[in-house]
Amino acid sequence: MRVFTEVGRRVNLHSTGVGKVILANLPESEVRAIVGRAGLDAQTVHTITELSGLFAELETIRARGYGVDEEEQELGVRCFAVAIPQAPVSGAISVSGPKDRMTDEVRDRAVPLLQAAAELVATELMA
Repeated sequence: MRVFTEVGRRVNLHSTGVGKVILANLPESEVRAIVGRAGLDAQTVHTITELSGLFAELETIRARGYGVDEEEQELGVRCFAVAIPQAPVSGAISVSGPKDRMTDEVRDRAVPLLQAAAELVATELMA
């Protein structure tokens, strides 16, 4: 499997784990403004393309504390992401891999590690 990721590549926030956790930490008015400018284009058949669906997903992210990209940016790829808390700028970190390998068991191990790493990054940014 080949994942088409490159440093500096720009993608829409609504179709990635990192993007969705960043959106989840913004006020609704700001999310609406971003969507108004960028739209909700489908990258795959799994991409959220309706504003109501995006807001429901953002609420889920807030409730559980992490975001998931379920083949929304690239078919066959699953991603888990967490926001960097209280950072001076919006940011997030994630781990991605082939959907078959990124199981719920991997999620259960990876998310706490991502959250701990995000806390460390936040501490360094605030120092």
